[in-house]
Amino acid sequence: MFFRRNAHLDLSTSQCEFNGQCDVNTHSRKSCRFCRMKKCLDVGMKKDLFRPARSKPHSQRQHFNDIVEWRNKVYEHTNELSHSLE
Repeated sequence: MFFRRNAHLDLSTSQCEFNGQCDVNTHSRKSCRFCRMKKCLDVGMKKDLFRPARSKPHSQRQHFNDIVEWRNKVYEHTNELSHSLE
């Protein structure tokens, strides 16, 4: 949930007290949002791969198209990751 809630934030406006060198783990993950988001991006998470919150009600067809588009992005990213691991 952290990534979904914070992905829209710009890292350049955030700051880290320790110059971006915080150790992000299960015990210290709430200490520095900047380093936690940086770690998410470093491990390959992409801001455009989560389904954005819908602000306006869509038609059923548009909603279906949005889901298909989102699913295709996820599959594409998954294939990129699997090929990079080979």
